[in-house]
Amino acid sequence: MILRYLKYQLISACVVIMSCNSIEEPIAMPGTSYYPLEMGKYITYSVTEYSHDAFLEKTDTTYFWQKEILEDTFNDISGSLVYKMGISISKDSGKNWIFNSFAIVEKDNNSGIRTENNTRKTILAFPFRELKTWDVNALNVQDTKLARVKNLEKSVTTILGKQFAKSVLIDLGNQVDPILTNIENEVYAEGLGLIERKYSYIETQPGKYKSGIEYIKTIYETNWE
Repeated sequence: MILRYLKYQLISACVVIMSCNSIEEPIAMPGTSYYPLEMGKYITYSVTEYSHDAFLEKTDTTYFWQKEILEDTFNDISGSLVYKMGISISKDSGKNWIFNSFAIVEKDNNSGIRTENNTRKTILAFPFRELKTWDVNALNVQDTKLARVKNLEKSVTTILGKQFAKSVLIDLGNQVDPILTNIENEVYAEGLGLIERKYSYIETQPGKYKSGIEYIKTIYETNWE
């Protein structure tokens, strides 16, 4: 009887171990095609900003267009190929552009990186895997900021009426409570790159008008397609 019991326990333990070993890991994909880099390619974004003023109890809305164009390449001190991106702003639907700044963008099989205002950030981390996280500020001295992969390869249909067959949401913050709303996320499409960015930091004291900013940046036109 004792031997039979021990045999039963051993078989049960083996079944449990086999079950644990059979748990599927989230499917990984390279992801580098979501951060394409090629000379002469550009994306124009439509941008809307809301500035909430608690003292004046009003909200100001600003509309403008932003163009990001890959206009030059060079090798950095490590010998890696990087791209210089020119960023321009328009207040009249793209009829006239005013230069705003430069950014340096680069990628390898592990990450997509953007340097802007002397701050280097890991925008994307490869390969993609659902719920994968990384520190956006790992390459600079700013506080840790976690990014998380969500909705991997989901279809996006709400951006200016255009449908993107494969996309990924990068969650950069999602805090909502009675006083503070702090939400930040980005959507990348395969073969295009960034197609939408949303940001909001709003503080609402009891009985007071809200204070803070909201920002939405969506793809308007591009020569990638």
